[in-house]
Amino acid sequence: MLGRFSKDAGSFTGIEIVENAVRVVQLRKRKRRFEVLCQAQEPYQQPADTTWMVQPAHAAAALRRAFERHGVCPHRVAMALAADQVICKPCRVPRQACEEQIEAQLLAEAERLLPFALDDLAMDFHVLGPCSDEPNSVDVMVAACRQSTLALVQSVARHAGLQLEAVEVDTIALTRLLPPACSDQSAVLRIDLQNIALHRWQRQGVCQRWAWTSTEPMLSGELPEQVVLALVSQGLPADLWVSSGACMTPRHLHAMSERLNVRCRPLPAPGGLECLGGPMLLASTLAAGGLRA
Repeated sequence: MLGRFSKDAGSFTGIEIVENAVRVVQLRKRKRRFEVLCQAQEPYQQPADTTWMVQPAHAAAALRRAFERHGVCPHRVAMALAADQVICKPCRVPRQACEEQIEAQLLAEAERLLPFALDDLAMDFHVLGPCSDEPNSVDVMVAACRQSTLALVQSVARHAGLQLEAVEVDTIALTRLLPPACSDQSAVLRIDLQNIALHRWQRQGVCQRWAWTSTEPMLSGELPEQVVLALVSQGLPADLWVSSGACMTPRHLHAMSERLNVRCRPLPAPGGLECLGGPMLLASTLAAGGLRA
């Protein structure tokens, strides 16, 4: 289920669950542009010192309220797993192998590749293309997580009355927002009230996610000094694409560039989705991914 999408050309809904809110974006495609049918952010009260994955009932109830309140059809939805919950690894398989043969080979190598017991393994793969140095092989990206983690996401959708068709890795989904000519030396920085996440990836598709929580909401678009120091310690790439729920003006981006010593630019929204704010971009790209497939 990781990353697999239906071929139906109708509407598709993307869902992001964060602590204390669920975000829903329903899209359809018209004349090569995306049209927003609904966007909603439904708050919920999460018990102190827990996460939604520990006590998912509150998030499921919020999803149910959001769909009922805004009249969204509860079918064809995609959700995201944080990249730190998923392991992505590049592999090579014979060029002539069919899907069943690739899956069998990856399962046979799972104990060597992945730190999960086979009875708690959820795995998917995507063929990247021919190997540059091995003509008879193809590169494959494997995404794997614990079956118990995937089952929790499926349970939230089921209790909310939703038909879950896909689960994607958040970092991989966000790469679809980058311009086509974007350098591999790039990263996405999401600033969301008290939470900040740095998303990075390599040419082979391996992704990384680093998260930090502030003691106070970052409403002004200014990064606290401790966040700046933490980001710099990660060894930032040359280009940083920024998505923020705060007012991120050119002045803020210039100041951020100076403090981080990298080029900071606003993360663009897909055509037709310019009306969506930064917090809704992940849900929107999940929905858009379903319509593109």
